[in-house]
Amino acid sequence: MAGREDVLAVAKTFAGRSLTEGEEEVLSLLCGAAWDRWKGLLREEVTEADCGELLTVAAAWTALSAVGGALAQSQPLPLSFTAGDLRVDWGSGRG
Repeated sequence: MAGREDVLAVAKTFAGRSLTEGEEEVLSLLCGAAWDRWKGLLREEVTEADCGELLTVAAAWTALSAVGGALAQSQPLPLSFTAGDLRVDWGSGRG
């Protein structure tokens, strides 16, 4: 039966790239929290074994989503950039 310890391994596989030590540490914490959250949503008569690997996959994607959101917030889009003769001004209101 899968458990919390399997969620990080699955999330790292889904990530599609090597994670930094800091990213992996944060992902590990988020995987544990996601596992607990999904397990807590099970109806009383449903066990982890009834769900097979579904809880592991759901928790892994939930944790990855949280990490992705945090990374996006820490690396905002540039306000403008130039590529050759093309210039893009994000949110400038010019049209």
